Amino acid sequence: MAKAFPPSLLGLRVSGDVGGVTYYTDRDGNNIAFPQDPPKVPRSILQAKQRIRWAATSRAWDEEPAHVRRAYTLAAARLSLQMGGRNLYFSLAFRQDEGLRQTLERQSGQTLPMPPDARTQAP
Repeated sequence: MAKAFPPSLLGLRVSGDVGGVTYYTDRDGNNIAFPQDPPKVPRSILQAKQRIRWAATSRAWDEEPAHVRRAYTLAAARLSLQMGGRNLYFSLAFRQDEGLRQTLERQSGQTLPMPPDARTQAP
């Protein structure tokens, strides 16, 4: 059974799996905690490939110079996108849409280099 407790009890909001317990915040702002439920079946080959792609894109984002990360963050903010700079970077990495990248650059006034193609990161 799930337990609800106020976020102020911990002094922060916790989300995800921590120490064998899964935490999330419900729509009323309460933190919910319950024992972590391990997967019943192993992940599929397609899931493993997708995880590799996400991990590679995450590493690429972390390795980008600060000015590139800042440009993506400013572009997302200036265009009032419902995502941050990291998510914008991921979106372009998975789409590889040069026209979209150019439009984002033109409308935001930021230089946005195309991220590495995330679709080719899996073996």
